[in-house]
Amino acid sequence: MTTEDQKSQIQKAKRPTEGAMNNSDTSAYRKALLYRRANGRKIISSHLHKVAEICPSSDHKNLISLEETDSLLVEFNSRRTALLEFRRRISPHEIQEVLETISKTYKGGAYIFIDEDWRYCGALRIAESWMINKEFRFGPKIINDLIFIDVGMEKAISLDYFEINGDTLVDVIEWEQ
Repeated sequence: MTTEDQKSQIQKAKRPTEGAMNNSDTSAYRKALLYRRANGRKIISSHLHKVAEICPSSDHKNLISLEETDSLLVEFNSRRTALLEFRRRISPHEIQEVLETISKTYKGGAYIFIDEDWRYCGALRIAESWMINKEFRFGPKIINDLIFIDVGMEKAISLDYFEINGDTLVDVIEWEQ
């Protein structure tokens, strides 16, 4: 197998595929899942601390499987094209307003993707949006990324925390109907 063939297989394995998969795609996806699960076992403890930071009443039972997480992303990405997208930049102190909005408007609950950990541990599913810690701040536990997807997939919010020239900011992307 050439280097280009290997790169192609790795890329296929890293992303969920839509529709039917052939045997080599299925095999590559299963290998990728095994790799992700193995890495997930290494970081699950720190991930559960992050879960407690954003949703104190949640635990490992609220994590969905990697396969469900991948399917959820495939479905959301296909629906996202029909949603309106709004972008803005806020200070970290304004995160509470965004979390308050999520808490009030995501009535049926939400899926939460924390940092890159979701790739290895799965997304967090909360039944009620009031469970979100509205006093949350980015910091030593949750470093830079949170994504909230409404269970009805009618809206989502991405929070991307970063530092530039000594200032800390949060890029907010909102999708809604």
